[in-house]
Amino acid sequence: MIHSLQLSSSQVASTYSKLKAKIELIHLKQAYASVCKNTLNMPIDELTEKIIDDHFEFLAGFINQPEQTNLLFHVLTYISEKRLLSLTDTQRLLDECINTSNARLGSLAINDDSIICVSWNLGSDEGHETIWLPKINYQLDEIVPESLIQLLNSSFLCLAEGFNLSALSLALLALETTIWDHLLMRGITRSRTYERYPNKVTGKLEWNGVHHKLDLFEHDGNLKNPNSPGIIDFEIYRSSKQHRDEDKCYLEIVIDRNHAEWLSDASQREEITKEHAGLGVALERARREELIHLWDKPLDNTFRMLRNALAHHPSNPENIRIQTPFGNVSLDKFSDEPNLVLFFIRRITEYISDAYFECRLTSL
Repeated sequence: MIHSLQLSSSQVASTYSKLKAKIELIHLKQAYASVCKNTLNMPIDELTEKIIDDHFEFLAGFINQPEQTNLLFHVLTYISEKRLLSLTDTQRLLDECINTSNARLGSLAINDDSIICVSWNLGSDEGHETIWLPKINYQLDEIVPESLIQLLNSSFLCLAEGFNLSALSLALLALETTIWDHLLMRGITRSRTYERYPNKVTGKLEWNGVHHKLDLFEHDGNLKNPNSPGIIDFEIYRSSKQHRDEDKCYLEIVIDRNHAEWLSDASQREEITKEHAGLGVALERARREELIHLWDKPLDNTFRMLRNALAHHPSNPENIRIQTPFGNVSLDKFSDEPNLVLFFIRRITEYISDAYFECRLTSL
């Protein structure tokens, strides 16, 4: 359950007026002590008093809006209840919570496990819906990275303005980023290393109507012979890969690895690392690693199709069809129906929350 970080308006107004008039250490401590006594029914503790003493200038610098005053008291209360954060951690926590919340559509909230979260109250045709992501836990430190919070905040800003396709594009980008971070937990990266042998082997096949003769030649024209006499079995498949010369095509040869070593010169082997960035590849690998449990496999294809369609900015979205759990839907329908976009965003944010919790727990 999520509790919004709110004090009564009268308490905030009273406290804020005292602080705004003259921000002094005694006023800040008295104001917080008053909130502790009247709202929390507990006295101000020594740790919180020391935090206020040591970080007065830092804390007072944030007291310029009633909302920040309200947040300040709740963060101090969070620290008081846990009594586990160092003074350095306290400053970082307050800095991160207050500074980053200023530019957000979302607001800070705290759940029953005392995890500071970012929540967004999103409107739809069916009413208001709250989406939240865990931000800070005193044991796990930062949970969902700030870069992901900002990316999703931009998505929700677009959604609030009616730019539904832009909102969905940003949410899908956040999903892809999260999946790769989740895969990294298993030691799987975006990049893959390939072996390349730059010197080609050329061949000449002769047929006299009765027998075949196959000769292979080195790149320098010399005949290439096997290491020992015998029979070499191989399979040839025609490839769909397009050759730059339209009169030619590619063939794939499947051969025993020992013979492949004979055909290629291992001393000239090159290793090439390529980035496999893409939501489709990420979903495929995550599914293989059994990292996705919040939706069935067919939705993977929907996410992939949406990402590809949106990334290429089609000028005719009405002609782009996406297979969804609601049937075959044209892309322009997403632009007109925020509830349809919210269906996918909900699943994305749920996965982001679970994935980063698992990542942080694994790193302990």
